Amino acid sequence: TVDPDINTTTTDVGQMDHKTAANVTFSVDAGYRLALNSLLIGHASDQTSDPFSWTITITEVGGSQVFTHTTAALNGDGSPATETVTFDFTGGNGTDYVVAFSTGGAKPYRGAIDTLCFSQAVAIKSIAIAHRAGAVYAPENTLAAIDAVSNKCDMLEIDVRVSSDGHLVVMHDTTVDRTTDGTGNVSALTLAQLKALDAGSWFSSHFAGVEIPTFDEAVLSILQHATPMIERKAGTAAEYVSALQNLGVATNVVVISFDWDFLADVHALDPSIPLGALGSGALTSSKVTTILATGANAVSWNKNDISTAEINMVRSLGAEIFVWTANGA
Repeated sequence: TVDPDINTTTTDVGQMDHKTAANVTFSVDAGYRLALNSLLIGHASDQTSDPFSWTITITEVGGSQVFTHTTAALNGDGSPATETVTFDFTGGNGTDYVVAFSTGGAKPYRGAIDTLCFSQAVAIKSIAIAHRAGAVYAPENTLAAIDAVSNKCDMLEIDVRVSSDGHLVVMHDTTVDRTTDGTGNVSALTLAQLKALDAGSWFSSHFAGVEIPTFDEAVLSILQHATPMIERKAGTAAEYVSALQNLGVATNVVVISFDWDFLADVHALDPSIPLGALGSGALTSSKVTTILATGANAVSWNKNDISTAEINMVRSLGAEIFVWTANGA
C-alpha cells in the first residue's frame, strides 16, 4: 500500500525471481516521519522451492540499523508459505530509510513481497518550557533559576516589565512585594533601586542576595542553552525591538503577549522577530486567523481550553501551538 506523498525507490521488490536481495528506499520530507506498519512476504504458492527464511532490516540512510527480523523457513510447496511481519516502526523527523530484504543466499524460483504498508505522518516534537525561568528550582525570574534549568529545557520563559527610568527588567508581578524584600510597583522604582533588592531569600536562604536581572542579562544567559520565550508584561514594542536588535538576537527568541496589538506593533517594526499570542477560553479558527494577521506564528493557550481538535485546527492553519501551564505554577 503506497502513500503517494513519500518518494520511494525500489530495487527488484515485488516478485523476486531468482534474486537473493532487494530493497526499498524511502525519502521523507522535513517535518514528517516514516511509519512502517507491516508486510506480507513469502513464496508463490504454485511454485516448488526449498524452504528458506527472509531477513528484513530497516536502516537509516547514512546511519545505523534500527530494525531486523528473520522469518520462519517458508516453503512455496508447503506450510507456511507466507509470513506477515509487523514493524510498528516510526522514523525520525525528515529521516530517510532503506528497507532491505535478503534470502541469505537462497534463490527462490518466485518469492514475493505482497503488501508493504507504510505512511507518512506529521512529526510532532514535544518541547519543554521552563516557566518563570525555572521557578520550581530557584527564585523565579532570576539568573539562579535560569542556571538551575540549563540542562532541563528547550525554551525558557521570562516576564518583563519596565523600571521608572526606562530599563527592561525581569519580574512577573506588578509589584516587587511577593518576590523580594522590598515594596512598591516595579514602574515606580529605578533600576538601581530594583538591583538593591534581595530577590532570593523569600525562596530559600541559599539564594540570599540574588538580584532582579535586567532584560539583557536574562536573555544572554538563557541563550547559552535554550531559546528565550519573553512575555511582555509592560513596555512598548519599540523598547523590546530596540533591546533585541542591540543584542543582535532578534531572530533567536520568541516574544509572547496577551496584547495582540502589541505583537502587531513588534512585527511592524521588525518582521524577523518570532511572535506568539497568549490567550484562554474557546480557541476558534477565527481567533487563530486574527493571531496570524498580527505576524505571530504561534498560539500559546490555556491548557484547560485545549483538546486534540484545537491542536489539529491550529496546525492546519499553519501555526504552532503551546499550552500553559502544563505543570507547576
